[in-house]
Amino acid sequence: MRGVIACSSFYYPHRLDAIAVEAYERPPDFDLRARLVEQLRLTAAETSPSRTPRVEAYETYVKGRFSAVQFPNTRSQSYFEDAKHRLEAAVALDPDLAEAWAALGVIQHHRLYPPRG
Repeated sequence: MRGVIACSSFYYPHRLDAIAVEAYERPPDFDLRARLVEQLRLTAAETSPSRTPRVEAYETYVKGRFSAVQFPNTRSQSYFEDAKHRLEAAVALDPDLAEAWAALGVIQHHRLYPPRG
């Protein structure tokens, strides 16, 4: 079956001869794998620009994230204020730092809806 594409709505590799299939010769320049890889490469390049966050913003985010992780467990207002201050500073330094925005949302959630326990 080399050089032939078999089409079916189900695929049973051990019973291929028992399935009704439609077979047709593929064109000589047909290479599905190469076409798929190229299309995925183009799609990935369009949708995910390579971007490195600013170092100062990321360091500030990491420090704020530490306080944000401590806050739900301790319910200490100082951890909340520290986390909020540092995460807002990280967002101000790099507005595209999604991790800082997400952490801000998490601490606000935990402030408004404290964990039960």
